[in-house]
Amino acid sequence: MSDIHEGRDGWLFLTGHDNSVLRYYTDLDYFTQRGHVEKWVERLRQRAEIFADAEIRYLHVFAPEKLSVFPEHVLLPMQFFDRHPIRLICQEWEAKALPSVLINPLPAMAAHQERDSLFMKTDTHWTYHAGQLVLSLVLQALGYSRPVSLEGRTVHRYRHVWDLGARLEAQVSEENIYVEPLPCVSRVRVNTAAQEFEARLASGRPVTHRSLVVVFRNDAADAIDERVVIFGDSFMEFRPSTPTFQFAEMFREVHFIWSPNVDYSYVARVDASVVITEVAERSMIFVPDDNYDVEADAAAVMAQYSSAE
Repeated sequence: MSDIHEGRDGWLFLTGHDNSVLRYYTDLDYFTQRGHVEKWVERLRQRAEIFADAEIRYLHVFAPEKLSVFPEHVLLPMQFFDRHPIRLICQEWEAKALPSVLINPLPAMAAHQERDSLFMKTDTHWTYHAGQLVLSLVLQALGYSRPVSLEGRTVHRYRHVWDLGARLEAQVSEENIYVEPLPCVSRVRVNTAAQEFEARLASGRPVTHRSLVVVFRNDAADAIDERVVIFGDSFMEFRPSTPTFQFAEMFREVHFIWSPNVDYSYVARVDASVVITEVAERSMIFVPDDNYDVEADAAAVMAQYSSAE
C-alpha cells in the first residue's frame, strides 16, 4: 500500500517500489544535473552521433510517468514537479541545440482530446490509445504521413485487475480494450529468453524481462519498407495490442529487444534502417551504459532460470 497513492476519482499512482518514483518530484538531490541529466544527455548524444555516422535514423522515446501526465489527479505535494527527468533532459537537450531525435509525448498527451484514455486509472502503463499517439509521433518524426486509427479494426472490451489495482487491499478491476492483430503480421523469431518468459508468465512463475528478443514481419503490400529495431521496456512490449505490435502493423520488419541498453553489433548484424530506444521515466534514475551484448545476456538469463530450479 505504501507504494501506491490513491488520487482523485479513483486514479492510482505508483510512488515508491524499486525506483522511489515520487522522489523525482519532491527531492532535489534525487535526480541531479551532474549525476543524471548530463549523463543522460551525453548517452543520447553519443547514440545519435553513432547512428548518424552509420546512416541509420535514430529516435529516443520517453515514456512519461503517470505522475507527470496527470498531476491534477494527485493529492500529494510535488513541489519540484517541473524538475522531473523528462522535462530536465529535454530542456538541456534544447539548450545545447542537439539533433532532433527526442520524442517527448507529454505535449501531445496534454493536448489529446481524450487525455484520460491514454492511461488506465489502475495501471501504470500506456493504453492502446497512447500507443497510437506514440506511433503517430514516430511516423511524423521519420517523415511518414500515415493514418493511425482504430477504424475498421475488431475491438474487444474486457475487465482485468491491473498492476496498481492488484496492490490494493480490496483489489479493483478496470475495463480495457484488446485490438485483434492484423493477419499480415507474423512473429518470425522469438529467442529462448522470450519463449521462457511467455511460458513462465502463463503458469504464474517468476519472470525476467532482460534481453527478450521478438522479431515481426509484415507482409502487407503497403507496409513501410523499414527494418526497425526497438530497445525498450514494458511500455513498448511485444505481445498483441501493445505498442511494439502496433509498430509491426505499420513497418515491414520490427525487432523488439527488452533492454535499456543498445547492442550496436545487433543493429549492424540485422542491417537496421531505424533504431528506436525507449525507457520509462520511473527507470531514468539509472543511466544506460550501452556496453551490452543481447545474445550473451539472454544466455545469462537462461542460466539464472536453470540455477533457480
